Amino acid sequence: MVINRFVLFSFLLFFTMTHAFGAKLDFKKNRVAKVANRVFLKSEVEEAMRQSKVSYEQALEDLINFEVLYQAAKIRIPLPDERAVLEAIREEKQYYALHFRREVESISDQEFLNSIGFKNRSMREYRDYTIKRMMVEQYLNVLYSEVELKNNTISQSEIDNFIKDNPRLFKKSETYNLMLIYFSFFSKEGRQLTKDEISAKCKLAEECLGRLKGGADFSKMAQKYSEDLYSLRQNPVGYYGKVESDDEYTKKRFSPEIITTLSTAEVGLVPKLFATRDGVFIFYLIEREPEKEITGEDAYAIAMDEVKKKNIKDAKKEVERKTLEEYKKYFDVIIF
Repeated sequence: MVINRFVLFSFLLFFTMTHAFGAKLDFKKNRVAKVANRVFLKSEVEEAMRQSKVSYEQALEDLINFEVLYQAAKIRIPLPDERAVLEAIREEKQYYALHFRREVESISDQEFLNSIGFKNRSMREYRDYTIKRMMVEQYLNVLYSEVELKNNTISQSEIDNFIKDNPRLFKKSETYNLMLIYFSFFSKEGRQLTKDEISAKCKLAEECLGRLKGGADFSKMAQKYSEDLYSLRQNPVGYYGKVESDDEYTKKRFSPEIITTLSTAEVGLVPKLFATRDGVFIFYLIEREPEKEITGEDAYAIAMDEVKKKNIKDAKKEVERKTLEEYKKYFDVIIF
């Protein structure tokens, strides 16, 4: 019996050591870069690549650069207060909710993380990332402080050339004045609905559209059916406001099918349902305003603002490049 126990112990020891050695070899095989004590694995780069929709090389460079700036920030910037971190995350949720005309309380952690590319990550991980990001942003703001002061002077020729080279910026895209009824695929608590619940929600949307086609008042139907918190508070109920066809948030909330349909639909009820990944829409087109050119003082003000932003952006890029070049040597960046 003693011998059997000794054999078993020897086997377990051998298995544990072999497994640990194999794990170590696997770790070495999959590591791709190192910044100070932070090691990046191939899987991390591939995830960043998918999230940012950039090449593998660009994703790796972005991860390294962010880590170098974070290590540099730790030298000069204190850890942010926990309350400030939580407030920053809440503000991001609020920003997301605002552009979807929803209350922040209705945005679940899952929906929020999905929207920012943290689909398979936890809020704890996002909190840790937020701390690092806040420190990097504060550090860069220190470096940028003098840059903004040096880039306030803009010549008339810069303004004229910018207007000439960027004609698209000086056109206001086609605008749609809308009312809507929205059936959300999320509960009031922010939970994503099940397939059966979504199916039931779609049937409710069909019922609503049928009543509208039969002559029901759109505002009354919005009051009865809609889950769009913003438009429910407007007068008339269901009024969403004006949206531009080329606006990024319009494209994000509404599908290409919706924009295409609104560009040709007759004024009045748009007689079909539009399903997106977040819910179902019914629209009432109040008015469509054609694209128009921006000229005169309005064009000058836009150009002035854009040129100033470009000059500052270029100067900031140069400051960041020099900082990265310096600290990459200091923190011993290694590519495996």
